Amino acid sequence: MRRELYQELGLLKKYYDVDEEERTVRIPLIFDHAEDLIDLGVERKENYPIKNEAMVDIVEKIKTIPPAFKIKLELKINDYGDYDPELLFDSVNDYLELNHYSIIREKKFFFIQAVILLAIGISILVFNGFAKASLVSENSVIPEVLDIMAWVFVWQATTVAFLTKSEFQVNSSRIKIRVKSIALLDKESKVLKYEETFDKFKEWAGNKKLEVLSRACLLFSGGALLVSGAITMVSAFSDLAALDGVEFSNMIVTFVVMVIVALVEILIAISALSSYNGRGPFSKKARFVFLPLMVLILLIETYLLFALAADITNYFSYLIAMVASLGYIIGVILSIKLNVKIGKENKGL
Repeated sequence: MRRELYQELGLLKKYYDVDEEERTVRIPLIFDHAEDLIDLGVERKENYPIKNEAMVDIVEKIKTIPPAFKIKLELKINDYGDYDPELLFDSVNDYLELNHYSIIREKKFFFIQAVILLAIGISILVFNGFAKASLVSENSVIPEVLDIMAWVFVWQATTVAFLTKSEFQVNSSRIKIRVKSIALLDKESKVLKYEETFDKFKEWAGNKKLEVLSRACLLFSGGALLVSGAITMVSAFSDLAALDGVEFSNMIVTFVVMVIVALVEILIAISALSSYNGRGPFSKKARFVFLPLMVLILLIETYLLFALAADITNYFSYLIAMVASLGYIIGVILSIKLNVKIGKENKGL
């Protein structure tokens, strides 16, 4: 055992029951009245709303315990008054579970931000490539400025996706990761309710694998289609600008098709990111509109890829769009399947 940990445990043993064999620390929190745990400023419907301040106090206690040790959390209330201990215990669990879902929403928001920033950065890099080839002079500073802008967006996307965490996320995660059990006691220290948090947290996961796969497909397809749409749009206008009068008339049909495909890709990208964020489109009408539309885009892109693409950038763009379109279709199908499965489970309750 490290010297620092030995000294830390020695201090903790003065205040808490430490079980070095089980590697647990029992933290008893005492409340004189049930109102000290309940947020009286929120009107009650069924269960009791829990004070945020009480959970913050729990987190502060958790921070003092070495990471190698789990916490047995005990909430001792001397006077329950007219409050039902069982409902109060359920309310604490509900509070933690609601925080869990809030963290998921925050993470989704951060990932959507990151994908949009990354798509903008990559699109600027691609546009810069076209600009260097045909739109600006060799001595122009514009390409360097665009390069810097692009990498700023890419770096910001990385920061938002992997380095940004709110204090709310950190505190809620501490409770979920560190707490082994929660118990509700009366003033004689009699255990009224007890629950192992691992079992409770496992219930929150639900259809985790199916949900994660669906989200990953939707997030990837949304970002990839944003990039592909931007590349296709830039490529269409760049090719058109480089043509003379005779070639222009021959190219106009291809140009129109490319612009339509680019706009549809961006529309579907927005739809995919909206679906990832839990806002649809999963209505019956949307299922019969968006999925056939994506199949149509796949067919058009396949034709463009093998018949019209003139350079490696166009090939790359169409390949990205084809893979992303498939990802979107898979993501929507998995989401529909997940919603049906959850619906059946809720009916069985």
